[in-house]
Amino acid sequence: MKPGNHITASRARSASASAGTSLATVSRVWHNGQTGGYSAAVFIYQPKALGIVVLCNTGTERTTELAEENYPSCASAWRRQPIAVRKAVKVAPGVLKNYEGMYVLSLAFAITMTVEDGKLMAQATNPPKYEVFPESETKYFYKVVDAQIEFVEGSDRVAKVEKLILHQNARTCRV
Repeated sequence: MKPGNHITASRARSASASAGTSLATVSRVWHNGQTGGYSAAVFIYQPKALGIVVLCNTGTERTTELAEENYPSCASAWRRQPIAVRKAVKVAPGVLKNYEGMYVLSLAFAITMTVEDGKLMAQATNPPKYEVFPESETKYFYKVVDAQIEFVEGSDRVAKVEKLILHQNARTCRV
């Protein structure tokens, strides 16, 4: 978060006092934000002086969703399983070459895959080019955003790739 782009208890008290509301009557205070490929969210449950802070090294709205989903755990002993950490594996350079090309997902959105210095790079229509990391020979993930790409090989093995599937923000887009 940028300096000054957060709520502190003293600022929240003075803001609520000026609005004629006592902070003691508010049971939930929250704030979120993103900057430079990172995101954060904080939810505070004031009756028990407990809070949840979620920090992600990707720019995603999912950070706020995770904090809000886990907010009830402040009032109970219920705990959510942590998000699985994705791990990159090694794949043969020839495998990466098979995925080069442009994959059109809609009239206004395409992903161009290239291999540069032995790394698979993905460039969507507007954002810059980012490396995607192999989870397997056909599944790849971004580190800068919560998104995954899956390549489906042609059934006749003549075609390199039959389609690309993009998983992002709980949605799936297929080419």
